[in-house]
Amino acid sequence: MQELALDHVFGYRGFDCRNNLHYLNDGADIIFHTAAAGIVQNLSTGSQSFYLEHTDDILCLTVNQHPKYRNVVATSQIGTTPSIHIWDAMTKHTLSMLRCFHSKGVNYVNFSATGKLLVSVGVDPEHTITVWRWQEERIAAGRSTCGSPQPRMERDSLMEYQRGGCRPSYIKTHHHHGAKVASRGGHLERIFVVEFRPDSDTQFVSVGVKHMKFWTLAGSALLYKKGVIGSLGAAKMQTMLSVAFGANNLTFTGAINGDVYVWKDHFLIRLVAKAHTGPVFTMYTTLRDGLIVTGGKERPTKEGGAVKLWDQEMKRCRAFQLETGQLVECVRSVCRGKGKILVGTKDGEIIEVGEKNAASNILIDGHMEGEIWGLATHPSKDLFISASNDGTARIWDLADKKLLNKVSLGHAARCAAYSPDGEMVAIGMKNGEFVILLVNSLKVWGKKRDRKSAIQDIRISPDNRFLAVGSSEHTVDFYDLTQGTNLNRIGYCKDIPSFVIQMDFSADGKYIQQENEREERWENALLVLPWAGHRLCSLELSLSVEKSPSNAETGPVSTGAYKRQVHEVPLGKQVTEAMVIEKITWASWTSVLGDEVIGIWPRNADKADVNCACVTHAGLNIVTGDDFGLVKLFDFPCTEKFAKHKRYFGHSAHVTNIRFSYDDKYVVSTGGDDCRYDVQLCKMTVWSAFPVYLCGGVCKCQKPLMLLLLLLPASNCRVRAECLLTTSRWEMPTMLPWTHKPKTLWLKFHDWTHNLDSPKCDATKEGQVVEC
Repeated sequence: MQELALDHVFGYRGFDCRNNLHYLNDGADIIFHTAAAGIVQNLSTGSQSFYLEHTDDILCLTVNQHPKYRNVVATSQIGTTPSIHIWDAMTKHTLSMLRCFHSKGVNYVNFSATGKLLVSVGVDPEHTITVWRWQEERIAAGRSTCGSPQPRMERDSLMEYQRGGCRPSYIKTHHHHGAKVASRGGHLERIFVVEFRPDSDTQFVSVGVKHMKFWTLAGSALLYKKGVIGSLGAAKMQTMLSVAFGANNLTFTGAINGDVYVWKDHFLIRLVAKAHTGPVFTMYTTLRDGLIVTGGKERPTKEGGAVKLWDQEMKRCRAFQLETGQLVECVRSVCRGKGKILVGTKDGEIIEVGEKNAASNILIDGHMEGEIWGLATHPSKDLFISASNDGTARIWDLADKKLLNKVSLGHAARCAAYSPDGEMVAIGMKNGEFVILLVNSLKVWGKKRDRKSAIQDIRISPDNRFLAVGSSEHTVDFYDLTQGTNLNRIGYCKDIPSFVIQMDFSADGKYIQQENEREERWENALLVLPWAGHRLCSLELSLSVEKSPSNAETGPVSTGAYKRQVHEVPLGKQVTEAMVIEKITWASWTSVLGDEVIGIWPRNADKADVNCACVTHAGLNIVTGDDFGLVKLFDFPCTEKFAKHKRYFGHSAHVTNIRFSYDDKYVVSTGGDDCRYDVQLCKMTVWSAFPVYLCGGVCKCQKPLMLLLLLLPASNCRVRAECLLTTSRWEMPTMLPWTHKPKTLWLKFHDWTHNLDSPKCDATKEGQVVEC
């Protein structure tokens, strides 16, 4: 078995984060994050290194500005028990991990002036603000750590942990755990930013929805004063999105309407009207020269732009038009170095702008918000194409790690495939349309729409003649490319019981194999739970979320809920003779089904845990991506159950697609809601746990409910929804498959000892199915 090493990440999380982009080492490096990876990129070489100890999406990042703590970084993540990691950006060594009192996630962190304290704010309902002494020693040993952060686990129990089990503990941790200094509810409305004054360890400011607070740390207490508007003109309290500081105790805050408010102590003294035409998302300043950089939403004009550099009192400014070849009008992060400004955009780009010449240099490109499912590698070059729900397709250079070209498709894209000669690329869309582009220009060669729902996979035969289009309408359509751009359908596969997942042509182009999923549909339900003859609570499970049929709930491969079929091309007749199928040589293998790949399925695999696979062109290895953000490498064929493998981290959401480059030097993987790609390098000489949100019902409990957990997916991702309710006398684990259209919800009770106290539900015996 070979070895993989993470080589490069294309992506930056700018669509919902701010102030998460910084210079390091006097501008030689930059640091940012996407998915579960903290990324340090050298600007001269373009090489990247990674911090991979987080277990879910990183939401915030800050750099310690004190010289004593050079290159010390703090990051935190989403999750019901999130941890804050303080780590060295050069060595990637974890210095401290803070056990969070925040629930659901931490959306902002910031170091104090001396660098010894850290302030954090959670996304819990009270938006709790906590001040930490991050270096305090506290070694944990020999205990379970449910709810307690740890370094990235060995992942022997990853499946159980992702389903809600305890995280396995290390015998001993070798880093600090920090200590809470003070904590208090910040505000009932969302807080966007909380930052220490750059000359203080006791004073900081928080801003958010329709509020602003000036905080003082007094021992173990947090005291605050609200910002006072007074009678200054027509000014009123706006939603504040950003903050910066000036000399003489001045504070600047950027508002959602584009104004900047100037405060002295906690009193408003001045208003900078329309600093930007849209929201002021980010501000940055240092006490070195006091100049202030703002970033916001503003269309570039001769006198305006999304990035502006202001004097110390914000009375004069210079606007920068970001020249990237397209309109840049929304900036979420800015940072200022020696004569340059680092800019992060909402669309996932990182741009460096010169202060003197205003020249723009794109450092990072990435897809915008939305899942990335379409992926294909070039048949003879170090190139790959990605297609995303953001409605764009992009061609990337694997060797130079850069974007070569992109095109807007007008609709969310779902799949992609190169022609064997590398001259064309076919892309399937979510609306049922497919398009064929000329690779050199990305101009449309032909397009067609014979289906009304999503195209799940698309392939071109090895002889460049036939195009196969697999849809969520239980069909695979065939088109003869030699007949020109009319793209008339010449055949289709029959007897496909459900949605197409993946397809592969035989080497001679005469056969195609495809996988499909069993279709199930569910709707909302009212579940009434008894407690010793009395009603415990009523929990309404709202399950009518629209779901892409390609991700319908499926059973593990051993149950037969997946089905692999072979059909003749182009007639579509199904081939059932085992002897014929055994003799077929496949041009590629992306199937997760079959005797050849039974070993890729982990123990206790549940409902489509393995999303994608790809066999090397040499046929020696297979790489897979799963629902837990893992990339795994196996020997091929993989015929023994629970086969030995190697695992690689970086994605936070489910891995949606994975491919080897033409020479098997690289592996490219795409993520779900983490909006990024990883490029792994094969070391032979050559190389993100789906997102879930905690959601409770409206419960009025006479007895305490020990655990109420409903895992809800982001749209268009393969998922399990589980409702596990436990009391000291009664346990009812219930699996709720999540699929496309509402119909009827069926619940299976494994341990049924009480009658349902509801006219809508009938009591049944243990193990039977109850319809509510």
